[in-house]
Formats: sequence, C-alpha cells, structure tokens
Amino acid sequence: MRLLIVGGSFDPPHLGHIAIVNAAKKKVNPDLTLIVPSLISPLKTQGASASFHHRFAMLNSCFRNLSDIEIDDIEAKRKGKSYTIDTIFTLREKYNRSSEYYLLIGADNLITIKEWKDWEKLLELVNFLVVPRQDIDLQSVDAAVKRKVTVLETPLYPYSSSEIRNNINDERYMKSAITADCMEYIYKNGLYGIK
Repeated sequence: MRLLIVGGSFDPPHLGHIAIVNAAKKKVNPDLTLIVPSLISPLKTQGASASFHHRFAMLNSCFRNLSDIEIDDIEAKRKGKSYTIDTIFTLREKYNRSSEYYLLIGADNLITIKEWKDWEKLLELVNFLVVPRQDIDLQSVDAAVKRKVTVLETPLYPYSSSEIRNNINDERYMKSAITADCMEYIYKNGLYGIK
C-alpha cells in the first residue's frame, strides 16, 4: 500500500493546498491520501488562529469532492504537540509497516528538518515530496536529506494561510484564494476577525 501524508496547520486551507495535493497524487499515485491537520505545531511560536475543530471542518469541505482522500484527526486524538515521527509510527501500526509512506512538505519545512523530533528516523521511514518556494534555496539542504527528497514540479502558488488571514475582509482576494464552501464556513463562524 502506498500512502501520501499531508500535514500542516491549514489555518485556513486554500486553493494552493488543493492544487499541491493533486500534483503530489499524480506524482506518486497513492492508494490513499491522508490530510493530517496539526493540533499544536512544535516549531511554530504562535498557535493556530482557528480551533482544530474549525480547521478540520474546513478541510472536509475543501477536499470532499476529491477521491481517495481522508481528513485524519490522529494528532488531535493524541493531544499535545504534533510531532511528525509520532504520527508516522501510529500510521505504520494502523496501515502496515511495509507500506510506502510519502510525506508532502513545503520547502520551508525541509530546510528546518534537523530541528524536527527524531528527524533521522523519519528519513528512514518516509519519502519526502517537497513543494518549492521562490524564497527558499534547496541547494543548502544536507546531502543525506536530499537523497530522500523529490521536489514537485508545480507552479508557485500566490497563496499562504497567513496572507489569507491578513486579507480576510478583502472579498475579491478571498474568492481567488479559497473555495466558496470554505469562505461560507469562515463567514458563518466568524473566523479570523471577519466583518
């Protein structure tokens, strides 16, 4: 079995996330794609703006029309900081240790990989799919890490969750960045200080 794992805060999820997941699915042709929102990101100094409950609901609305994708609340069930290595161990117990695991991350995460808990063990257990970013030079990445990395050839998307939160009251911008369902959810629940 081949699993694609996509972690992150998804605060909120946006069209770039959907496009990147689709590009990764084309690249590795997984049997199952798991979208795994973090409860508490260990390397982020600020917590998520929206609760796990809201981010989980928005992900379900964003990805509901795509096949072979599940939104997994594994990190909320575990509680505490969301360490990727712990998630991988749990998934290996659930799905089969001999399955192939692909972890989709952004280039910004790859350059901090040595700050991750048990990063060397993680390199043994998963293959990394990396989304390039214009402001990140991947040449500086350690050679041992690079061997386990495939860089996705995708367009650079002009969206980021932080930018979306900063432009939450700009309706034109929002329509270009997130799905209509997600926008409706944000309005209905008054997230991110929307007026």
